[in-house]
Amino acid sequence: MTRLIMNEVIKIFHQKKVYIFFAILFIISLFNLAGTAITNRYLSGNNYGQTFPLILFDGVSNIIIPMFVIVLITSLFSDEYADGSLKLPLLRKVSRNQLLLSKMGAIGIVVLIFLLVLLILGYGLGISFFGWGDQFVLKSKSFEPYEGVMLTLFTYGISLISYLSFGMMILFLAVIINNSASVVAVSTGILFTSLVSDYIIPKAAPYLITNYFNTYRLFALDFEFKKLLAGLIVILTYGLGFYLTSISIFNRKDILI
Repeated sequence: MTRLIMNEVIKIFHQKKVYIFFAILFIISLFNLAGTAITNRYLSGNNYGQTFPLILFDGVSNIIIPMFVIVLITSLFSDEYADGSLKLPLLRKVSRNQLLLSKMGAIGIVVLIFLLVLLILGYGLGISFFGWGDQFVLKSKSFEPYEGVMLTLFTYGISLISYLSFGMMILFLAVIINNSASVVAVSTGILFTSLVSDYIIPKAAPYLITNYFNTYRLFALDFEFKKLLAGLIVILTYGLGFYLTSISIFNRKDILI
């Protein structure tokens, strides 16, 4: 299984589109850096380097990273189904369950790398331009520096789970839709519809996976254990529900030769 996952990771990093997303991430980091500098100088902001990773995460959490997940799954499943290469591992006595699991494992690793790069950029650029600072201030709320670091790591870690659960939803679409362009179009439509619904239908927000992309906004500033537990249940329900359904359909799906 480890070799299967690493093979999928290698395939991902052989694609130019992955590096395009990393380039976009760097450009957005610079824009966020400029925006934070302007806020500090002209709007009485007190953002420091230890806060910048979350500011940066806030700028990419709802669109850039989910779109990255959509592109990864489309390239690993829909594109391979279309060109017939999806069958190759199956000819080597790899089960369909193992194949899907290896692809999702590879996506998890690559998204984790993406988040680590984002975290490094956040701390690197933030500390370089704003210094570390004597306190961690987020949305007018102050924390001790060590609390800020733990909050940042918690946010990135929990968000990884929510992105993987979102990925399970996209996997389901990739299994039932044979055209990669259609998968991207439908997935993007669902993403933006869900994001808009977050704001215009507040009562529906707790049941939407997009509501859990930016977890610090939900759990850190108004922390309640019940909210955290309910959020984790929603995230895991999405992930397990769509993954098990995808496996069931994929095991009965005809593979192109």
